Amino acid sequence: MNKQERIQAIRAMDTIAKMLNDENEYIWWASMGIPDGEIDETTKDEEIEWLCEDDIFPDLLFNFCRIFGMTKEKATGFLYCDNVTGKETD
Repeated sequence: MNKQERIQAIRAMDTIAKMLNDENEYIWWASMGIPDGEIDETTKDEEIEWLCEDDIFPDLLFNFCRIFGMTKEKATGFLYCDNVTGKETD
């Protein structure tokens, strides 16, 4: 696992999600993606390493795509990072 690559992607997804001009979509991201307030300008990489875990990271990629209206089929596998594709996990 390349934690630095995953952390960079996590920070990028969260930054873009926070830029959404749709409060409902952001609320969905904060509940299904990265919790609101989890990442800010003072957050250290070590504090968000838990989001890099193999059972969480694919969901983040998948859910990020879903906030842009992608169907489950389209969102699955659309993003690729550190040899992981986005997918919905149980």
